[in-house]
Amino acid sequence: MDPLELLLLVVLPPVLYVLIIYWTSPFKAINLKMGLRYLIGGIISISFHEIITVGFPYAPQLPFIQPGMDFWFLEVAPREEIAKFLAFLGIWYISRKGEDNHPIGNMFYCGMVGLGFAMIENITYLQRYGHEVLAVRQITSTLSHMIFGMLAGYWFALGQIRSAKFSRSIFNMFTNRYPRFKTWIYSVIGVGSAVLYHGLWNYSLATSNGAAYSIMMLMLFGGLMGCKFAADNLNLRWKK
Repeated sequence: MDPLELLLLVVLPPVLYVLIIYWTSPFKAINLKMGLRYLIGGIISISFHEIITVGFPYAPQLPFIQPGMDFWFLEVAPREEIAKFLAFLGIWYISRKGEDNHPIGNMFYCGMVGLGFAMIENITYLQRYGHEVLAVRQITSTLSHMIFGMLAGYWFALGQIRSAKFSRSIFNMFTNRYPRFKTWIYSVIGVGSAVLYHGLWNYSLATSNGAAYSIMMLMLFGGLMGCKFAADNLNLRWKK
């Protein structure tokens, strides 16, 4: 397989995923040019991942964690999801310029960071194992990174939506007064959710043996459906 074919095999599937989301999203909710910035941010997030790995080389050993789970839930998943979210935040702070982005846009952009990260990860696997692994990874790992990112992006976008002014909830009254705190707490929830789903994904693949591919398909379907419901929820909240 020549280099051009390999390049197309790496790039075309993520582009297809992006276009599907763009075509099925509310009109003008997503800006493709802005999405390209976040895709580049996902590529840059690999550097953040390396820095985090050097700074935190070992996961904490917790007595109530089953052996093996600590590696997937406390090492691999947190490092990758934190690196991707830091890249997302960096691009978001640079790009927003006071713009009132549609929340679905923010959710999508966080997923774009995941796609950028997955593209570089796929190139690494290509170098190690050959082009045979790409066909499977473009359907599984690439989509999963996008889902993890959109899961974190959903909570971030939710934190950007102001609650009803006359809400009876003490939490909503407090977060309306201090919107940065709301963004922070929802971001922590988002990254935590992405880490849990990512850790479950990796742990299932490592321990399920012959059932691994069936579990992958189930998690991909569940993740994509969850992202669809999350986007619909953001759109409803935005309209209110």
